[in-house]
Amino acid sequence: MDKQANSGYTMVSALIILISLSLFSMFSVNNFQDSYERYALRISMDLCKELILKVKYESFLTKEERDICFYEEYVSIGEEKWEYVKGIRSRDDVCFHYSKEGNVSKTGSVVLEGSKYSQKMSIQIGGGYYEIWDSEDS
Repeated sequence: MDKQANSGYTMVSALIILISLSLFSMFSVNNFQDSYERYALRISMDLCKELILKVKYESFLTKEERDICFYEEYVSIGEEKWEYVKGIRSRDDVCFHYSKEGNVSKTGSVVLEGSKYSQKMSIQIGGGYYEIWDSEDS
């Protein structure tokens, strides 16, 4: 009868299992949040790239000057607005002017950032080519 009363888990072993599970879940949530932020940055930067190409080709095809502006919460082309993915914002307000030939008139950078990570896109004068860099210091 004593063997049946002593068999099974003790309170200490149950606490060890609970502590282990809570530590595991804590690290999983942090990794998920980091992955989500990196994904949201990539999606927002892809949106910016597509909109830059849209403005470039529309200004060339219609022979009209166009502007694209990156604000804290959204991107604007004329009256049209596109929001970034939730949790992502532009560090600075930056505008670029495209000529009738589809060329950008000034060089500059757009920095999109989350709470931990950021990406920077540099737009070159002339053809408006761009390069993108990742960084962890926002």
